[in-house]
Amino acid sequence: AWGGAQITPKAGKLDEVYNQLSKVKNIKVYKRDDIPEKFHYKHNSLVLPILVTADVGYEIQPPKIDGVVLPGGYTKPSKPSGGNHGYNVSELTDMRGIMYGFGPALKKNYTAESLEMVDHYNLFCHILGINPIPNNGTDSKAREMLVSSGDNS
Repeated sequence: AWGGAQITPKAGKLDEVYNQLSKVKNIKVYKRDDIPEKFHYKHNSLVLPILVTADVGYEIQPPKIDGVVLPGGYTKPSKPSGGNHGYNVSELTDMRGIMYGFGPALKKNYTAESLEMVDHYNLFCHILGINPIPNNGTDSKAREMLVSSGDNS
């Protein structure tokens, strides 16, 4: 079960599949080109033509089909799962992760604003003294957490 799924419709059926899925309650459906930029997702070559995301409290479960083994050897659970991933955490504050950091490069007793997963890369690059390659992260969020020129307050 997942908070999202990707679909490749049969040739010529993209709009039909999209329109039918758009009628289903408790999910959001996106054509690849319409996936929000904030997902940091649509420009990857592995993204399929349709993305479906589940609303909070719902999950997407693939059907169990005899003779078909899904990636990772997935088998449909007999009861609901205790947790999941694939949800839009930019809108779901109760689904965000927690990051604790300490060390000489980070400010002491500092509580940062929400940090997206794509921002961690820049933070780690600054700590390690590595020039980050172009990415979707926000450099300013990472820099706010760092001690500036010897100040460790």
